[in-house]
Amino acid sequence: MRRWGWPLVTAAGVSAAALLLSIAGLAALLGQAGPFMGSTLLGFATGHDQRAFDLLAHRPTPAGLAKAGAESEMALALSPYDNAARMRLLFADTTRHGRLTPAGLALFARSYDLIPYDYTVAAWRIGFGLEHWATLTPDLRSAVFAEALAFGRAGSQDVNVRAVLSNVRDPQGRLAAALWLQTLKR
Repeated sequence: MRRWGWPLVTAAGVSAAALLLSIAGLAALLGQAGPFMGSTLLGFATGHDQRAFDLLAHRPTPAGLAKAGAESEMALALSPYDNAARMRLLFADTTRHGRLTPAGLALFARSYDLIPYDYTVAAWRIGFGLEHWATLTPDLRSAVFAEALAFGRAGSQDVNVRAVLSNVRDPQGRLAAALWLQTLKR
């Protein structure tokens, strides 16, 4: 028995330490970290998404735009495929500058590179693309068109493409939208 004593105690100690670290990690993920850990180790992207959404909901101030941008960047750091966070970051950038900037154009392109058909942002993304039609690259125009046709032909209840196409204000985007509506009617 004496010969197995130290290895058994060592194995039990390592197992106990691993269990405690696992519990502490889970508590941090759930936002229940104890006083010895300070704040949580990982936030959830949805919390950052909600804070950014709330900041942008009603005529945001410049400070609100900056905070919403920071919250959206944190959400993207936690969830790189979160196109809703990417679109909020794009909205904040465009609102702050009064136009689609090169950084905003890169965000828009990245959203299509990652998820070309995304029902969670499709209506907004199609509308945004049409409102900034003259600024888009030919590849982005094709991506917006493909997404609009895909959801428009599917008759999606989540994405009312016909309503989006009917409400475009930009003259160049409105022309494209009118042609797309004719294509959807066929």
